[in-house]
Amino acid sequence: MHTTRKKIKRNGFTLVELMVTVAILGILAAVTAPSFSDFISRNSVASETNRLVSLLRFARSEAVQRHTDVRVCPSNVAQNACGAGNNGFLVIDTSSAAVLQATPPFSGALVINNANVTFSEDGSTRNPGVITVTDGNNNNSANITLNGAGLIQH
Repeated sequence: MHTTRKKIKRNGFTLVELMVTVAILGILAAVTAPSFSDFISRNSVASETNRLVSLLRFARSEAVQRHTDVRVCPSNVAQNACGAGNNGFLVIDTSSAAVLQATPPFSGALVINNANVTFSEDGSTRNPGVITVTDGNNNNSANITLNGAGLIQH
């Protein structure tokens, strides 16, 4: 007697196919990880730069609206006076010492230089210059330029 076997169709992957796929994914991950890290750093610098520009524009408009000097400065830990470090920023009405706005601390290990600015009641500033936002590794940075008339460019 002769018996015939039915061919069984099997769906799925073999172990070799699966291992090759995992190896390729590992290689791609190793190649893209450094560029992704740089992307996150650049995005963090850009985000904080935009937040600082927005804060400076708010301070300038408040100075004009209130007819008094308004100061932007790094915050102390309690966020009730100017200070130093990564504690965020304050917008302060200098005539009443009232805090008009406080921002949360910067994201990541960013360094922001020259961010102590006072706007006059006409919108100008007494301390024009360049505010620099840099990541902790000094790989990525952005500049905010402030001229004597109080105009902000970045």
